[in-house]
Amino acid sequence: MSTNDKIEENWPEIPGYWEVTQTAIRLVKHEMNRDSNGNGIISEIGHFCSRTTTSEICIVLLGAVIFTIGRFLTSKYIFIPLVRRVQIAKRDESKMPESAYKSLFYTSIWFLMLYIIFGHHEYIFRDPVSCFKGWNPNVDVPFGIRLVYTLQASFYMHSVFATLYMDTWRKDSYMMLIHHFLTLSLIGFSYLSRYHNVGLLVFFLHDITDVFLENSKLLIYFKIRRGKKYPINDQLANIGFAGFSVSWFVCRLYWFPLKAIWSAANVGEGPADNVHMPFVLLLNCMLWVLLAMNIWWFTFILSMLYKVFTGQTTEIDDIREDDIVPSEKKLTEMLHVGNGKQNGVHSKSNGKMAVHTNGTLTHRPTAGGEAKEVTAMSN
Repeated sequence: MSTNDKIEENWPEIPGYWEVTQTAIRLVKHEMNRDSNGNGIISEIGHFCSRTTTSEICIVLLGAVIFTIGRFLTSKYIFIPLVRRVQIAKRDESKMPESAYKSLFYTSIWFLMLYIIFGHHEYIFRDPVSCFKGWNPNVDVPFGIRLVYTLQASFYMHSVFATLYMDTWRKDSYMMLIHHFLTLSLIGFSYLSRYHNVGLLVFFLHDITDVFLENSKLLIYFKIRRGKKYPINDQLANIGFAGFSVSWFVCRLYWFPLKAIWSAANVGEGPADNVHMPFVLLLNCMLWVLLAMNIWWFTFILSMLYKVFTGQTTEIDDIREDDIVPSEKKLTEMLHVGNGKQNGVHSKSNGKMAVHTNGTLTHRPTAGGEAKEVTAMSN
């Protein structure tokens, strides 16, 4: 066999968008014809949820508690003292601990997934359709993948609590809560039905954008220290946002539909002897909804890039503080950040209030008070 033949065998040809769409439509028709009255999915949910062990639930809940305590302790004893020591801009004091904690989580878990996939389960990325070969509902989940699922489930459960009681309350916070609950549902159904391989791929392709986003925001927060501005932070933040934009397109709009969704749409290629696979329609629909959200968010990234290239803006900054709704449920109040005041909560923008969703970015107000808004999204 020639070298080229080996390469083609190891790396299957990536399908086109239309081919993925056609395959998904056929799958939906097949599943709807198989279960026209909808009773099948209800019984499947009851059956697979009953398989959840008490120990698994307790571990996830314990992990959520640990993440919450960790957030509180790192904010109180590390991030808040650091903020006060270096004297960053007042408007960024209450936001820095949140981004720092998220940066620690997403950076750590993404590199863990990188090691698990390319160190032990490289076929998950190389040939995603093969994820379902040999599938059966009782297959053992490898330790590394089970660890990732546990950490992700625990972190998103913590995120529900954090959104309500620890994070700065924003106008998109209710949407974030819905997002967290949907993500937890996707985690639960994919784990119980043993679709953990494609689930790991979805995590891997999405979390890299959060790594770029949260670290870029930290660079922005620290660009003013002790009253002095450091241009290097702006330059590095611009590089980080470039990585964020490229990774969003490549991972969420290219590889995600052409690898993860393609794999989920070809579940029939996996099990032998016509074994029925549960939650096929439900999980495929959830993946397509996620893709639609990614496309919608990407339009905001393009809008921001347009303003950068046309010279309408020169800096990138987080404006989600413009979307803040007064709330007493904040970790920053518990820690008395800025002498108990909500520093940086409100900012002037020529009397206008911009309504944005998750991960919005903007240009800092200019000397004349003009706020040039640009946006970029992150799930």
